[in-house]
Amino acid sequence: MELSFRQEEREEESSPASTEPWAGTPSSGRGWYRLYLALLGPILFLYILFDRGFAHVHVPGTPLYVGESLLCVGVMALLSGTHYVRRAITREPLLALMGVFMLWGLARTLPNISSYGVLNCLQDAALWYYCLFAFLIVAASIAFPEAPDRLTKGFQRVLPWILVWLPIAALLPKVGIAGPDLPTSDVAFFTHKIGNIEVVIAMCLGVLWLLPNDARSKRSRNLLSLVALFGLMISATQSRGGAVAALIASAFGFFLMSGKRPALIALAKGLVVAGLLFGLAWTTNFTVHTSKRDLSVQQLITNAESVTGGNQLQGTITWRENLWRTIVSKEVSSGKLAIGFGMGPNLALLAGLPERQAENPALELRSPHDSHIDVLARMGVIGAAMWLLLWIGWTVMMFRARSRLKRSGSRYSRGVIELCLVSVVAILTNCIFDPTLEGAQVAALTWTVFGIGLVVARRAGQDSQEDVVVVARSSPASLSQAV
Repeated sequence: MELSFRQEEREEESSPASTEPWAGTPSSGRGWYRLYLALLGPILFLYILFDRGFAHVHVPGTPLYVGESLLCVGVMALLSGTHYVRRAITREPLLALMGVFMLWGLARTLPNISSYGVLNCLQDAALWYYCLFAFLIVAASIAFPEAPDRLTKGFQRVLPWILVWLPIAALLPKVGIAGPDLPTSDVAFFTHKIGNIEVVIAMCLGVLWLLPNDARSKRSRNLLSLVALFGLMISATQSRGGAVAALIASAFGFFLMSGKRPALIALAKGLVVAGLLFGLAWTTNFTVHTSKRDLSVQQLITNAESVTGGNQLQGTITWRENLWRTIVSKEVSSGKLAIGFGMGPNLALLAGLPERQAENPALELRSPHDSHIDVLARMGVIGAAMWLLLWIGWTVMMFRARSRLKRSGSRYSRGVIELCLVSVVAILTNCIFDPTLEGAQVAALTWTVFGIGLVVARRAGQDSQEDVVVVARSSPASLSQAV
């Protein structure tokens, strides 16, 4: 996700005020936004590649991890160019609602600090303060209108590296390779959540088949799709929740592709080849033994059966359901259903789980193992209602923008909207099974996608000719003028 913002200062100042749907803001205070955008792409790329291993790298002598360090740069950008974010909030109701959601989260954090400590409260508060990534990408896109396009094009460029590496990353810890021990991290570098890998693979399939890319041939897309399907099959033997999320997101992407006949034909061919490989592995009983679950077709079938309630792996599903039910019941019985328990208390202990669920305290379970239930438990019905409205409103806005872009023939921008939808479906489904939105490696990506969707949707409502900007290969100044 390479970004380059080496634009001459005089070009920045000369850009017309009407280049953005949030037009009318002055062009001062862009330096910190430039730095933020320059860091955002590479950091998201490293989050995707190394997941927890990179997310737990922190500034020596401080509790600042990579995500929080990036947010510090973003906060400096917001403070130095407040007019950008003010304009975005006043013109976009969803950002205003998100601001209220964050304020409610802050209100449910501050009273608990004296009882549970700053670090515990901040760790749980990640549910709401990571929303800053959405504000930052929207504000930065006002300062630099080409930012969303460069991020998505950067994703297209690094996609082959992601698809080749992720299946390897899924297997390394399973065969006992933990990677280097970094002095700035208390987590092994090759520490991946398999569900996150499956989500990213689903996003990569969306990039391949929803985003137009004249630089990549049909043969190249077919080959990369096969690599993606192969990686998805490998990771699906190790994790069921992420596999379900990837399957649902892929099916949703298939629905969005309706009417794109060449893409559907190519996808059908890829599925046929994947089916043949599946059959070959089954007939030869191909198996790789790992520390937890074998890499084999039989394991894949066992995982699939457990989702439908058919074998011994059903126990972990029952465990999750009991955990969710217990926490919500305690919330009701303690009279905290409306406002929640707040940030700070260990909800897993509250539900009666043993104190140490992980060998490393940094990986200790503190939540209901579901980000949505975590919102309800910590922020109550008030917070959960805002959470639900936020995502419903965003989804409706995306579909309306997609319809406008489809009518206007703006292929690339329509593809960006569709990719945002597929990504969010995968992430929000996966976090039903795993508390992923409490970690920067998923939250930074989620809220950046959320913000990019807002920017592209707002542009679609202002000017149907915006697609010319996205596909043009020109300087940032000429891009702004084309809008």
